[in-house]
Amino acid sequence: MKRLHWGWRIGIVYTLFASATLGFVAFALTTSVDLVRPDYYEESLRHDGMMADRSRADASGSRMVVASRQLTVTTSPTAMPTGPIRLSFYKPDQPNLDAKLVVTANSDGIASVSLASLSSGKWRITAQWSGNGTTFELTNSIVLE
Repeated sequence: MKRLHWGWRIGIVYTLFASATLGFVAFALTTSVDLVRPDYYEESLRHDGMMADRSRADASGSRMVVASRQLTVTTSPTAMPTGPIRLSFYKPDQPNLDAKLVVTANSDGIASVSLASLSSGKWRITAQWSGNGTTFELTNSIVLE
């Protein structure tokens, strides 16, 4: 059996390496990468303020409850909304179904919304509002059947 010259062996290894690299580049260029939300980078810049808003909402006793495809946001007297409550619905596996909604709380600080129009699956719901010159935010992950 005749052995390959060392130059041929180096050429074969280099060719295999170059082919594997080109194959990976082709794979990377043809793979669609969707972020969880279209404004992912802008949202990450707002993170510190968002965490403070969530902390204030938790400390105030405000809460968000989902039961029988009905979302209820209950604010406390210290976090009573002075304007609308902005609701954001994010569906991680289908970002094209994301939605935003603006609702108004009643005089007791309670806002209710039907979730009948949302498709089944996992959703992340965020409620944002202002009250007494302070901003508040609640977030909840749910699975709709």
